[in-house]
Formats: sequence, C-alpha cells, structure tokens
Amino acid sequence: MEKRDILLQIIQHYTNGNKAQFAKMIGVIPQNVSSWIKRNSFDADIISAKCRDINPAFILTGEGPITLDAGVSTPTASPVASPQPLNNANLDLRINELLTISTNLYKMFESVNNRLAESTAIVSKSQAQFDNVLRLYEETIKLNKNNNSDRTTYGIVAEDIKR
Repeated sequence: MEKRDILLQIIQHYTNGNKAQFAKMIGVIPQNVSSWIKRNSFDADIISAKCRDINPAFILTGEGPITLDAGVSTPTASPVASPQPLNNANLDLRINELLTISTNLYKMFESVNNRLAESTAIVSKSQAQFDNVLRLYEETIKLNKNNNSDRTTYGIVAEDIKR
C-alpha cells in the first residue's frame, strides 16, 4: 500500500478525512500534511507520538487494524499523557498495556523480517536467472561467430542486450 493511502486512511480514521483538523491534532501545519500526500511519505514518528493508540504495523505496511485495540480511537493533543497517580491498579494496567504493545511490535517486526527474507530470496533467484540467460546469449554469439554464420535472431538479440 502506498504511503499516501496509509496516511489518508489514518486521517479518515482520526478526523473523518479533515486534513486541516488532522494537522492541528498532530501539531503540524496543514501544508505539511498536503506535502506528505504529494510526496507519498509522512513522518511516522510524529503520527505515532500524537496518535498513541495507532497500530505501528499499520503505519509501516498499511496492513491490519489502524488502532491497536481496533476499537474507539483516543487521539491525544500532546505526546505526553497527563500524569496519573501510580498505584498498584494503574501500574498493572500500564504493564499490561506495555506488554500488549511489545507483543504487537514483535509480531510486526517478525512479519517485516519474513517479508524481507522472502524478497531477498526472490531478488537473488532473479539475479541468478538473469546471469544464466546472459551467459547463454554470450555463448550463442560465440557459436555464431565461430561458425562464420550470418547473424541469427539469437545473435542479434544477444548483441543488443550487451549494448
């Protein structure tokens, strides 16, 4: 999924598609959001800091739910939440939230790592296939020259590829 599409879905989710309102919510000028859309990019750090419940996997890949809880979003106006007095209940809740976030991040990185490994394997295989095809064309050219024959279709293609 294109970065602009991911950004537009995030804007739709948090501000019902209102780009200016989204810019204000995350603390940037509206021109920044417009520029991100035009450039097919965005500042994931700013969005993550301001939209605390956003799913990191969605920001990176556009896959999965937009928010971690996949429920009602609660965007914040600042990256730091209002401090709450710590007690055992709050501490347990925060620990459980951090555990959930850590688990989701681990799954996301594991998925990204697997896709990267698959892509690397495909690129390596494609490179080997291309090298083999090029070697065959070069051999065909040599055979044609050694046989003093006219240029064949294969010889023309091989010489054209080498250029």
